[in-house]
Amino acid sequence: DVYLSKWFGDGSQNNLGIMSRLPAVTIDLDSKADGGRSVEAWDAAHPEFAAVPAERTGGGMHYHIICPDVPPAAVDLVGKGGKLVSQLNDAVTAEVFLAGNVTVTPSVHPSGHKYRWVRVGPIPQMPWADLCRLLHLSLRPKTRQTDPFSGGRWWEQFRGDVTTLDIVAL
Repeated sequence: DVYLSKWFGDGSQNNLGIMSRLPAVTIDLDSKADGGRSVEAWDAAHPEFAAVPAERTGGGMHYHIICPDVPPAAVDLVGKGGKLVSQLNDAVTAEVFLAGNVTVTPSVHPSGHKYRWVRVGPIPQMPWADLCRLLHLSLRPKTRQTDPFSGGRWWEQFRGDVTTLDIVAL
């Protein structure tokens, strides 16, 4: 009690966090542009997560699951950063933490939003294949785009005579 009062009492600004470690996985869904409303809609449309403990964050939600079969390739890919990132739709981004620090309830987001539980209960197990399918995760390394305006290597895609190349049009 003295310890908790020291760190979290008397109007403290301290937040609470967990160190995510496998097989525990934290999924951070964000739609910061609309204050998390798109995440709430995504959550409502995915009954696979209906029994997963979830907390409302400043820009979306955190899910907490157990994933006993995360492949070593996923761990190698995320490295010390500890997370995989995917775009679920135009508004919702998912960060899947396999390791690392995650802020949790009852912390206060920099926006002033207080994290709070929206679903509680036992933490369920979810197979890696299901997690990948639901969250559009891929272990393939990202490659550079070839769009000339995105910094890609346009010359590898160009199929014409370079001496007649219309640089202005390009």
